[in-house]
Amino acid sequence: MGSHIEHYAGGVWSTVTTNVSATLTAAACSGIGTCWAVGYTQGPNTNDNPAVVVEEASGGWSTIASPSASDHDVNKLQGVSCPSSHSCWAVGTAQVNANFLAAGETLIL
Repeated sequence: MGSHIEHYAGGVWSTVTTNVSATLTAAACSGIGTCWAVGYTQGPNTNDNPAVVVEEASGGWSTIASPSASDHDVNKLQGVSCPSSHSCWAVGTAQVNANFLAAGETLIL
């Protein structure tokens, strides 16, 4: 089961099929067929949440490599902006302790 993505075109919302297994929290499009979504995945451990970036290309969504703060076990991207097809910014939080007893830090990609 993939992530839930909705597309609005011609006054109608439709569900887009994807095989991306992640919690997506934000999406941005810089033009027709150039869209990005960000969020996080559940890793093998309960306290392991790597950041995830997916892109829409050739009519389908796929996960692409994204950096995470390597010394943090929780990396959640919560916003994305793409002013052009070659430039995007993603923001979120990085945290060492997944039970949120430790202070989080800002994560910007």
